[in-house]
Amino acid sequence: MSHPQKTYGNLYIMRILIISVLGVSILLSVIFSPRAQAAYYAHPLLNHYQPKQSLSLAPEFSYYLTEVNYNRASNQIIPAELSSYARSQFDFSASYGLTYALTTFARLSWGRVDLKRLGGLKSSAYGFGDQATGLQYRIMDSESSGITFDLLGQVEFPLYQIKIATTDRTPFLGDASTDVTGAGFLQFPIDSASRRWWLINAGAGYTYRTNNFSAHVPWSVYLSYAGKQPGPTFHLGLHAITSLKTDIAGDQGGIPRSNGGTIAGGSNAVQATNPSLYTVKVGAGYMFTRSMGVQGYFSTSIAGTNSPKGSVFGAGLNWDFGGEDSARPNGQNYSKSNRGFVTYDFEASISKINDRLNLVKINKGKLEGVRVGQTFDIFQPGGDGKKEQAVARGKILDVLDDEAAVKILEYYKEVWIEEGFIARRSIQP
Repeated sequence: MSHPQKTYGNLYIMRILIISVLGVSILLSVIFSPRAQAAYYAHPLLNHYQPKQSLSLAPEFSYYLTEVNYNRASNQIIPAELSSYARSQFDFSASYGLTYALTTFARLSWGRVDLKRLGGLKSSAYGFGDQATGLQYRIMDSESSGITFDLLGQVEFPLYQIKIATTDRTPFLGDASTDVTGAGFLQFPIDSASRRWWLINAGAGYTYRTNNFSAHVPWSVYLSYAGKQPGPTFHLGLHAITSLKTDIAGDQGGIPRSNGGTIAGGSNAVQATNPSLYTVKVGAGYMFTRSMGVQGYFSTSIAGTNSPKGSVFGAGLNWDFGGEDSARPNGQNYSKSNRGFVTYDFEASISKINDRLNLVKINKGKLEGVRVGQTFDIFQPGGDGKKEQAVARGKILDVLDDEAAVKILEYYKEVWIEEGFIARRSIQP
């Protein structure tokens, strides 16, 4: 197997660039796009976690189309004046691991709506949608099982005035509400062989919306297949919003919201009262390197109440930069702790690797004197004129009679650890 190669830019410059792009985009949205709004259904609940000093960038394009509503009884109906409501959208997301536990993230959104009403009437609107920013904090990370649990806080905020769209008689792109969400995410592996694995991600939260729109519970459950080697990726899941029915408009004697005419042609894509929506999503992609990949997906609503029945096609890229995840040697800041004189008194062989958990297994255990907490250096074998060299350091996490698990703590060289590498126990001073 060839060793992974990676080109890294200066993370400081990259952070300044991302902040500048977001800042300029927000400024432009304020100046040039006062009629733009974002849709409550456009962005499902997502896990944004990144390892310490790891920056993830993800541009994505999507196309949404709806011609049918779910009504209060969850039946499908065709609005009297609607032919179609289509939305083209570009999102640019960035996530950065401030510490091992704390991740910050932001999303820039731009969209265009094309509305067709019966009688051949057409209208459109475009501009920046709601932007998002937030923090995610990892409160649990089980080294033995790989289970993690995170808490998320997110704000989606409008940068426009909805009254301008009304005055100009252009379609609404959304509701112009500020949405504040708190959520939790549970992730656990169901198979983690070598450097590719199956994961389940489940999340749920609470979203408060301004302008008297109903609060709702966003939630999602996804099965995904990925890894740290180049290769295919896959995800399948369900995401939803379940209304808490706190909006009094129409349902409880309040003034009904209007989404007819040029607003949305009667589509519940905007100005919906107490909407609930349940959507299935399937996607596939390919990682060309450990840091860059592409993906495409399709999602469609399967049930709802006071919401649009629609489908989305999307495609995007993702790049990862930097990071201090020990399973991702970054080619820059390797530890120097092994460069002096180190004495070893015991040797074993690597028999299995699990990069997702940063673990390797050695072929000796309690019967040979291996104990929890002992330090081992990992060596790449020599041969064919190559000199044997230390590549990583770890500590014993768990021990059985004839084998033991070593948690990799730091790398000395930019190489993959392979079966057959040598593990040597260092004598502590």
